Amino acid sequence: MKKTLLFFLLFFSLNFYSQNIKVIEYSYEDYNNVVCSSTLFINNKETIFRVNDERKSGIDMAISNEENYIIVDNDNISTVIYSNDSISIVRIPLYKDEIIYSDSIDKINYSLTGKTKDINGFSCQEAITKFNGRTYIIWFTPEIAVNYGPLKLNGLPGLIIEVVEVTKNIKIRFKSINEIKEIKTFEYYKKYITEKKSMNYSTYENKIIDIMKTNKAKKIATLAELNATIEFDKNHKSFTNLLIDVPKDLVSELLKIQ
Repeated sequence: MKKTLLFFLLFFSLNFYSQNIKVIEYSYEDYNNVVCSSTLFINNKETIFRVNDERKSGIDMAISNEENYIIVDNDNISTVIYSNDSISIVRIPLYKDEIIYSDSIDKINYSLTGKTKDINGFSCQEAITKFNGRTYIIWFTPEIAVNYGPLKLNGLPGLIIEVVEVTKNIKIRFKSINEIKEIKTFEYYKKYITEKKSMNYSTYENKIIDIMKTNKAKKIATLAELNATIEFDKNHKSFTNLLIDVPKDLVSELLKIQ
């Protein structure tokens, strides 16, 4: 009887704690220096990362002025990334539509630079990774054994405290970590993103190039009707800033549109 009771208590304890989900809160700063919150949910070997941008699409009057109108491209789902040990599925709002695509986690490789620094009391190490047209400088702490991170930055031996994308398109900073038993939010976004049809990364690249080329051509044509012109920077950041992953031929193809 005692052995049966002990087994039951052990099984209940393991099952009880296995339902806990880690919830890591980060601040998320975009290319316009607008800061919102973002959340990483970790459920065993699955993660959901969501940018909690509550702004509606249109002109952001809070940061616009007479010379520069800032256009927000967003919806009520915002940016969501699902990851497991083999793939990630990314969902972004784009031009009043949504783009959902999958990608392999295997392409993410880190270089540890040997640099260290203290961030808010955490002893951190620097890592750098380059993939999908982006370069990320990451500071993580081995003091907290979490090897999943924001965006698709999984696999480092410690909790990610800070991420900076080198073009300053993205800045992510750690705020807090907790465990909860409620999994409805995690399951909602997992179901939303995994039950929809997603394109592979190669198809995503081609689709984004077509969309962006069409959009640039329309902007030029519209202004031409008004006897006006528009200048684009050589890296076409007004287009690439809207993306998490930048297709390798996007900028070169956009340069062809005059």
